[in-house]
Amino acid sequence: MANISVVGRIVSDDIELKISANNRPYLRFDLAERTGKGAYARTQYYQVVAFGAIASQFAKRGLCRGALISVEGTLELEDYLKRDGWTRDKRLKVIALRWRYLQPYDTKVPEQVPEIDGEREPLPG
Repeated sequence: MANISVVGRIVSDDIELKISANNRPYLRFDLAERTGKGAYARTQYYQVVAFGAIASQFAKRGLCRGALISVEGTLELEDYLKRDGWTRDKRLKVIALRWRYLQPYDTKVPEQVPEIDGEREPLPG
């Protein structure tokens, strides 16, 4: 079993808590992680799947597109059928065990940073 820790942004707003056939809550969404710098920068995508209490935590938080989160979990390589209905491919899937909300997408930076006025005391020493 491979463990992974990913920091990335949620790709879409359609994060909806669902109930499995076993009456267990779950949800799934895509997470985009930016790696590399300059000409080597690229984005890689993971599908995140959460079950039970962790899925409920995601849903209660009301996470949306662009939110920056950290997810820790186990990594699986999953086969899937592309939208064309014919082509098979593989995707990385993270089964979430823990997560943290790092910052909202719409965090605003203050237009002016206040200046510190006045004299400073000398440092001891």
